[in-house]
Amino acid sequence: NTYKSKKIILSQKMVDYKVGYHSEFCGHSVKFSPFEPGKIALCSAQYFGIVGNGRLEILGLNSQGKAEPLHVFNTQDACYDCAWNETNENQIATVGGDGSLKLWDFQNRLPVANWEE
Repeated sequence: NTYKSKKIILSQKMVDYKVGYHSEFCGHSVKFSPFEPGKIALCSAQYFGIVGNGRLEILGLNSQGKAEPLHVFNTQDACYDCAWNETNENQIATVGGDGSLKLWDFQNRLPVANWEE
C-alpha cells in the first residue's frame, strides 16, 4: 500500500496569500494563530482518522511565502481539532480520537496537561 499526501491550500481574509503544504496525514482542522497571521496549526490523522496515529503541525511561512513545519507533535490516536490559547502564544489545545484533551506548549516537546475520559 502506498499512502499519498494531499495538498492543502490555506487562506485567510486578513492576510492576502495562499499557501500550499503537503501533509503526510489527512487534515481535519486548520486554525490561524491569533498572534501571528502567518502561523497555522494543522490537526491530522492517518487513514482519515479511522485507525492510526495523529499529528499536530505548527506551520510558519518561509522567505518565499510557503508553509513549512515549525513544530510537529505526534499522538497515538487521531488529532481532530485544535484551539489556540488566546493568552499564551506558545500554547494550543487539541482533542483526539481517544477522547483526550491535550494542552501543548511549543517550548516543551510533550503536552503540559492531558485530560482523558
